[in-house]
Amino acid sequence: MTPAAVALRPLQRGDIGRAARFAIEGMHLDRYASGLALEMYGRDMVCEALTGTTLPLAAYEDDRLLGYLLASFNGEAEPFARSWEALFHRVVSALAPLTGSGRAEEPYVAANREMRSGINPEPDGEILLFAVDPRAAGRGIGTLLLDELVRRRPGRRVFLFTDSGCTYQFYERRGFTRAATRNVRLSLPGGGLALECMVYVRTL
Repeated sequence: MTPAAVALRPLQRGDIGRAARFAIEGMHLDRYASGLALEMYGRDMVCEALTGTTLPLAAYEDDRLLGYLLASFNGEAEPFARSWEALFHRVVSALAPLTGSGRAEEPYVAANREMRSGINPEPDGEILLFAVDPRAAGRGIGTLLLDELVRRRPGRRVFLFTDSGCTYQFYERRGFTRAATRNVRLSLPGGGLALECMVYVRTL
């Protein structure tokens, strides 16, 4: 059931900044950067996910974004593949080696790649990015978005990456199974950060 006054529709381009803020707060991205670099990191995360998205779901109350779920399914069109969001991500990626901003994430990316290679059978899609406004906590927005994904893609098998710094328990309570785990240690300017990386799978 849709919470009162909440509508589901595609994520609007004008809300990318707000979407980035949800990711920054919900995924604790301030562990990796601060200030302008943090804002750029959050926006790039959303733009990178949008580039590969085939289903950009979002929950709105009037015109206020409450949360979003960006998913990609095999064989479906990617509406943002040729967009300014894709260009933004390409530019940021090209600059990363010059600034050294990508090095801290290398163990994380490598762990996800290794876990992904072990998923069997091959999944039909991936939840690329999933975030809810922390100020809307307790309203069931995350469940609403996930239920809509199930309604639109029933029977499809999806996977997602997460880590111990995020609310991974949400997935465990909603039928996802942990398929693999890897421990990583990131080297950050303020010191090291140990994380448990995980991949979850579920048939919708």
